[in-house]
Amino acid sequence: MELEFQKIIMRFFGRSVAIVIPMIAIFLLLPHDVDIDYQSLLLVLFFAFLLNAVLVMIPLRIFEPKKSYILLYFLIGFIYVAAIFYIIITTGGVRSHFFPLLLLITSFSTILFSSPIASFIIVASMCAVYSALMIRFTEFHQDDLQLLTAQVVALLLFTYFINRIQFEGRELERVKNEALRELKLLSEMNQATSKFVSAVSFEMRTPLTSIQGFSEMLLKQELPPDKEKEFIDIINRGAEHLTSLIEELLDISRLESGKAKLKKEEVTLIELLQNTVGTLEPICLPEDVIIDFPVDLPSLFLDRNRMEKVMNSIFTHIKKSCVSGAAVRLNAKVEENNLVLTINYRPQGDLYMDSSDLLFRSLEFEKKGEVLEIAIARRIVTAHKGTMNIVYIPGQWSTIVFRLPIISIEDFLAEEKAV
Repeated sequence: MELEFQKIIMRFFGRSVAIVIPMIAIFLLLPHDVDIDYQSLLLVLFFAFLLNAVLVMIPLRIFEPKKSYILLYFLIGFIYVAAIFYIIITTGGVRSHFFPLLLLITSFSTILFSSPIASFIIVASMCAVYSALMIRFTEFHQDDLQLLTAQVVALLLFTYFINRIQFEGRELERVKNEALRELKLLSEMNQATSKFVSAVSFEMRTPLTSIQGFSEMLLKQELPPDKEKEFIDIINRGAEHLTSLIEELLDISRLESGKAKLKKEEVTLIELLQNTVGTLEPICLPEDVIIDFPVDLPSLFLDRNRMEKVMNSIFTHIKKSCVSGAAVRLNAKVEENNLVLTINYRPQGDLYMDSSDLLFRSLEFEKKGEVLEIAIARRIVTAHKGTMNIVYIPGQWSTIVFRLPIISIEDFLAEEKAV
């Protein structure tokens, strides 16, 4: 149960005493020809005041989202209505001045239920009980039938209008919350796009600088044939690197625009790692890479080539971050229809870094932003309807967490057929 809903309930029950006591006081001051049991009436007033005091003093923070509290609130509301029925019976029946109190309590209590059907059932049941009590326990005459019918109709109509207003209010609140969520999503997408463009610009600057610098040297200087060949080779490698980057960016663009289709097939994490973990060999000894997977780990339906590109990008990033060597731990588990892969890594050469150096490295890394291989990997994972989160702690264990959806073969075939 949401905290806001709890506040509404507490506010309703906490302030109802402000309705009950004045109405009873007004009735006692007005002329009336009904014999009143003042002792019972005062007992009901005291009980209502005590119940409200307890509800107001309970801290909201102790409540948790449990369905059992709905039953508690229903019981409290039932006690209120029972008390009002008792007051009406003892103060003149259908001609009691306290019927408006029943009208208010009933109408505003039903707004706590989001379902209009539930509200109608509650009001209809209350109308039936009210009619039965008035006929059975009061001096009900034939002349009172018209008044009782009018009261029942008033209960139904007033409750309908109050619930209609509440429904429209909830709908407006839902639209507002949805708009805020979309605005937040657009803001996050804008930030992600800005970081992605920054990473692309940074990554492209190196090959472009090499191509431009060495081509200018070839044009303006007389060089020996061996130097010319060396420079041409550097320019060629830079051009190949730039071409590779552009192809990756075009592939990501096609994926995000829906123009490219993922070629999914059944893949296991072990298969992906067998083909990609070799990237870590320059910085990791075999005993420094520990893979801890359950034997019953389910397979996934993924685009093998693109997910291998993701793992290669991640391991390449670890290799760049841990040039002095690394310890890598890979764990996997199933959690809420998702396969969660956790990659923990630590640069071994930075284990004894002092606190000032650690702070400097941390701030320096945050300014650098997300590198291109991570940005591309994140977008490929997102295209698979998964998530990828990274926590960097320079000099200590950093963590990369993947969440990839687990689907059955039937759902996969249905999805492929729909596409």
